[in-house]
Amino acid sequence: MYIRKRQYKTRISQWHLEKNVKDVEMQYIAQKQKKRKLLEDKDTAFRVRSRTVEPEKITRTVKRKKISEDALLFAPSPNTRKCIQFPTLYLDFS
Repeated sequence: MYIRKRQYKTRISQWHLEKNVKDVEMQYIAQKQKKRKLLEDKDTAFRVRSRTVEPEKITRTVKRKKISEDALLFAPSPNTRKCIQFPTLYLDFS
């Protein structure tokens, strides 16, 4: 039985096992991070498909895609899948 590369990619996508963070997901993450920081003064950690998204990667994507501050704050958020998790980070000052 011969299985094609495309068939593997399709199955991996259907099972939500992709390795990379999609542009739409990264845009949502950048918007959520900015809004939570400005409006609620919360630091947030993001996980996509059980993998941590580093803050540097978010910053780099915003610069590379030339996403403005206004776009992050006022543009409607794109639809996201359940694969993005964003708990609030609690810092221990004791």
